[in-house]
Amino acid sequence: MALAQSRCILFLKAFDMRLFLGLLAALALPVAVFAADPARIAIIDTAWDTRPYLQELRRAGVQVIGRYYARCAQDNLPDKRFAFGTEAADILAAGMGILSIYQYRSSSKYKFDGQRPDRQGNIVNLPDADCAPSASGRSAQSEAALDVRAALAQAHLVGQPQGSAIYFGVDFNFSRTDTATKAKMLTYFKTLRKAMDRAGYRLGAYGDGDALTVLRQAGLIDYAWIMASPAFPGSSAFHRSGNWTLFQTQVDPHWLAGGSDCGRGGLPIDVNVQNPALGPEAGFWGRNGAFTLPTERTLTVFNARRFVCNGDARLRRSAGSDQNDLVRGTICRQGRRVDIPQSLKFLRPVRIGRRKGNLIEVDINEDGKFDGWTWTKNLSRHFGNKPDYVFSSTQRANARCR
Repeated sequence: MALAQSRCILFLKAFDMRLFLGLLAALALPVAVFAADPARIAIIDTAWDTRPYLQELRRAGVQVIGRYYARCAQDNLPDKRFAFGTEAADILAAGMGILSIYQYRSSSKYKFDGQRPDRQGNIVNLPDADCAPSASGRSAQSEAALDVRAALAQAHLVGQPQGSAIYFGVDFNFSRTDTATKAKMLTYFKTLRKAMDRAGYRLGAYGDGDALTVLRQAGLIDYAWIMASPAFPGSSAFHRSGNWTLFQTQVDPHWLAGGSDCGRGGLPIDVNVQNPALGPEAGFWGRNGAFTLPTERTLTVFNARRFVCNGDARLRRSAGSDQNDLVRGTICRQGRRVDIPQSLKFLRPVRIGRRKGNLIEVDINEDGKFDGWTWTKNLSRHFGNKPDYVFSSTQRANARCR
């Protein structure tokens, strides 16, 4: 308990947010086991079958796996719906928790009209409840009714307990200034909320800051998950508000591939950080009901992340390198080998490690290996201090940390 309290004090100094006292009370809740390296990422999500990788993921420190429900199968993602096999049971048997996510064609505003753009940009109708073609679109209320019915049926199929959550996606560039889409989104989530409340489940949303702000203010969601896209409306401000439950820090790093060719096997994932200031409960579920991460683990993961806030953040080869001796090598991303960037992207989240003088080592793709060293002044003071995105490339290159 003394160690937990000391870390809480350090966190308060690093990240001034309300409701933190609830963390100490949460230490008595049933929780997962600490990973060998507590700074490694604890929460991932993926559109692919995790069964071949569960033991390796466990050894890498993963405690929670996000997997998807969907009304119908989706192109090129045969494993995205995980409810129709043994995967859920296998994840639970491995001692990990599950983050349940519902996404079905949620990547455009036309979702709320029961439609989507096809590859040629034509607007086409989404299938009906039986995945048969529809002759027309539908209202946001009708689309939500189809989605929540499918989500609850699949939740029951895998044994998801009442009291846990399903996060529904608003997976596009939503702006609160688009009043027509805003109204449809509110109707959609009001329909979800009624059905979820009746069924005894909690409701989360995945989206940008504007979408989550609107839904939070309307009282329609219990949990808010910020998508990774740094330039989407309101995301930095919502992050700084502290009202988020989860934050997606990386998309598409490729883990556990064999050999030098990272397209040979391996698992494409996204990685996520939980907000420790809102307590340990985030709607995850496990073998015995609610599943929570240890408070210590959540704090450690949070405190080991920073945002790149300098537009000229170079990645040096070693702590003894000068500004021109930059890192060389490759990492695995989206199923292929790519060069490690010698300059870090503005607003990229990174994991920090050892400090030597004015330099600090960073892991840029959450693979557990530190890729190089950069000036400490290139990074935000703490992970709660996310700057606004700068749209001008010239101004972005000249941005400096505050």
